[in-house]
Amino acid sequence: NNLEFRKFLEKQAKLHSDVNTIDLLDSLLITPIQRIPRYNLLLNDLLKNTDESNEDHKNLQKALMLMKEVADAVNASIKFAENIHNLVRIQELLVFKKDEKVDLVKPHRQFQRELEMVLVNHKGSKKHVMVFLFNDSLLVAKKQRMSKDLLFKCHVQLDWLNLEDTDTIDGDSTKLSFQSTRENFTLLIKTEDKAAFLSD
Repeated sequence: NNLEFRKFLEKQAKLHSDVNTIDLLDSLLITPIQRIPRYNLLLNDLLKNTDESNEDHKNLQKALMLMKEVADAVNASIKFAENIHNLVRIQELLVFKKDEKVDLVKPHRQFQRELEMVLVNHKGSKKHVMVFLFNDSLLVAKKQRMSKDLLFKCHVQLDWLNLEDTDTIDGDSTKLSFQSTRENFTLLIKTEDKAAFLSD
């Protein structure tokens, strides 16, 4: 299991103090993935330098096509793993009040971006929050002092959310007023970040 493996790595680190075992292992684990693009380059060069009349030409074409399919599959798997990692990372940061719970890790959910903003309530008071945008929803969580934890504020499906207003307050800040069947809230975002956050 993971605990036994961790103990094994720590033991090896003590036996070989001149080598960072974990860093070495990480570099070895990534090696097979790094080789795939090299195989594509090699096959492409071989194909360019092999005459079409050569009996190996068709085999090289087939091999190159298969390696490109492998590379695409590996890249898709890497993106999937990175997305799951981000969802789990955000989930572990969230702190919920009693009877509140949101399960972010869903097969269809894709993390897109996160930004620090200012949440303005109906009384005009402001709180620094982290806003996480997913392909299907928007999550707002309050930053905690002296802690990496984030206090959950709201999680709204994009289908239920309307962007009512995008007034520029000054050169640095833009007001985003959101309205939904469950939540109405206003966020202040840096004007320079607005386009990137609202893209797609």
